[in-house]
Amino acid sequence: MDILEYLAVIAKEVETLPPEEKQKRILELKKILPTEFIAETRKDMLAILARQDNPDGYAAFYELMGGTPPPPHVMIWIRKIYKSANDGIGTVLFAFRGSWKTTSVSVKFVAHQIGLHPEKTNLIICSNGPSANKIMKAIADIIELHPEWKRTFPTIVPYPEKWSTEGYSVYDNSMPIGDWAKKQTSTIDPTLFGGGYDSHQLNGKHPSGILLFDDIHDDKNSRSEKERQGVISVLTSELLKTAIRIKDKLVTKIIDIGTPWADDDAHHVLKDSGEYAFEQMPAMTRANPMENPTDGTDVVYIDGVSRNGAIYEDIKGWWKLAWPDNYGIGSAIADRATMGKSDFWRQVMLDLTIANSAKIKYYLYARDEIKNDWPMIGGVDPTNTGVSSLSNFALAYVAKKPGGGVVIVDGVLEKCSALQAENHILYAQEKFPAWQYSACENVGGGAVFLQMIQRNPKIRAIASGLKGITDSKIRNKKDRFLSDAARWFEDGTITISDADTPFLNALRRGFDKIHDLDPATSPEFDAMDSVYHALRQMPDVLRMPLSDSEKLGAKVRKIQHSPMWGARNHVGYGA
Repeated sequence: MDILEYLAVIAKEVETLPPEEKQKRILELKKILPTEFIAETRKDMLAILARQDNPDGYAAFYELMGGTPPPPHVMIWIRKIYKSANDGIGTVLFAFRGSWKTTSVSVKFVAHQIGLHPEKTNLIICSNGPSANKIMKAIADIIELHPEWKRTFPTIVPYPEKWSTEGYSVYDNSMPIGDWAKKQTSTIDPTLFGGGYDSHQLNGKHPSGILLFDDIHDDKNSRSEKERQGVISVLTSELLKTAIRIKDKLVTKIIDIGTPWADDDAHHVLKDSGEYAFEQMPAMTRANPMENPTDGTDVVYIDGVSRNGAIYEDIKGWWKLAWPDNYGIGSAIADRATMGKSDFWRQVMLDLTIANSAKIKYYLYARDEIKNDWPMIGGVDPTNTGVSSLSNFALAYVAKKPGGGVVIVDGVLEKCSALQAENHILYAQEKFPAWQYSACENVGGGAVFLQMIQRNPKIRAIASGLKGITDSKIRNKKDRFLSDAARWFEDGTITISDADTPFLNALRRGFDKIHDLDPATSPEFDAMDSVYHALRQMPDVLRMPLSDSEKLGAKVRKIQHSPMWGARNHVGYGA
C-alpha cells in the first residue's frame, strides 16, 4: 500500500468518527502536515475513492467536481439508484424544483459512470432537444476541461472527431487508439447521446450504461391529458425499448427523474407499474416538533407570513426540511408567495392532491382546429367610464363547437378608455362572421358602460346580470365563477384555446392561481369574469346531466297524463 492509499484509508476512517473525535483527529493531522499538502492529498485521496463504483465513490467524485460533499438528499437518490441496478430494475425519482436533480444525477452521476465505464453508452432524454443538449454539454465540459477529471480518470479522454452534439465519445488512451477501436467494434452508439423524447435521432439507440429521463414533461407537452398521453405512448412503445436486458435482467440503468405534472403523466406510469424503485423528495414534510431527526434534516416552524404581510395558512406549522442548508423557511415562504398555491404544492411539495384542489382544472383545445365562422358570443367585463382612472377592460371570444361544447377562442384584456373598449367590440363583430352579440355586465359602472355602447347602432350588446339563479345575492368574481362556471371546465364541456395570447395567458393563470389572487384587483379575474358573462348566454350547451333518480322521474312523467289531457274531446255543455 502506497502513501496515498494509506491516507485514503485514514480519510475514510476519519469520516466515520463522531463529530467531536472527527474534529480532534483532523486537528492532529493538520499539526503534522502542511495545509497545502493536506488539500492536495485530500484531492488525491478523493480521486482514489472516486474510482469505486458505489455511492462512496460517487460522493468523492461529486466533491472533486464542486468542492463540497453532496447534499444528504442527493445521496438518498444515489443509494436508491445503485440498489435498484443491483436488483435489475429501474429507478423513479420525484424531486422538488431547486433540488439540484439535474446537476447531481443527470450530469455528475452520468459523468462518473462514464469515467468508470468508458466502454458503455449512455442516453439522455428530456422534454426537448435543447434541454438534452445542455446536459450533454455540461458532461462533455467536465470530461474535456475539468482538472479534477484529469486527476480522477487521467486516461479517459475525448475521442478525436467524435466529440460534438451529434454524439460525444471517449476512449482510454492507456492503450493505442487502434486497439480501443477494435475493442469497441460492436459498439455503434456514441458514449453519450441525447435528445427530446420525440426526436427521430433516438431511433436505433441502445444504451448499455444509462438510460436517463430528465423532466420528460414540460409546459408544452403536459397541459392536457391528450398531450400527456402522447408522451406516455412514445415512452412505453419506443424509448423504454432501447434498454438492454440479458437473461431477462435489466442491464441498462434506467433512471427517471423529474417533477410530476399530473397523476396520469409518464412519471406516474413508471411509478405505478410496480417495476421501478421509487423515491419521493419534497422540499419539506410535516413534522412533530418533539421529534429529533437523525437523518441530517432540521425541524423548523414556519409561520407562513410573507414580506408583504400575506399569511399562507397551508404552510403554517412544523416542518422537516430536506435540504436546510439551501432551502429553508425564507425559500419556502418566497416560493409560496410567488408561485401560487397550486404550483408550489406540485413543484415544491410534490403533492398533486393539494395542488389540484388549489386550481380549476381545464383542458386545452388546439388553436389550429378553431374556425372563425363558429357561432360566437362575447362576454364583457367593462372598463370604468371615467377618463382619470382607467381600469381593465375584458372581452372574451367564446364559440360554440359544431360537435357540442364550448371553446374560449381568445379575447382582449387591457386598460383602456370606454371609446377604445367600444372599438374592441366592433372589431370582434367584424372579425367573426357568426358573432351574435356581446353580453355586458350591467351592475354599477357596467350599466353606464352598456348604455353608452348601445347608443352605437352597429354594436349588438345585451345586459348580463351578476345574481345567481337561486338567490338574489351579488357575489364577487371568484365566487360566481367557482359556483356557476368551473364545473364545465373540469368536465371538458368548456375548453380553452392553446394559443399564446395575453388574454388566454391571463385566463389560464387565473385558473392556476385562483385562490391566491385578489378578485377586486387582479386582471386575471377580469378575464374570467368576461368569460362568465358569455357563458351565461349558453344554457343550451351548459346543461347538467340528469342523475339516475331524475332520469327515473322523467320516465314516470312521460306516462302520466297532463291535467288537461282529454280536453280536446270536450265539446261543451249538452254534449
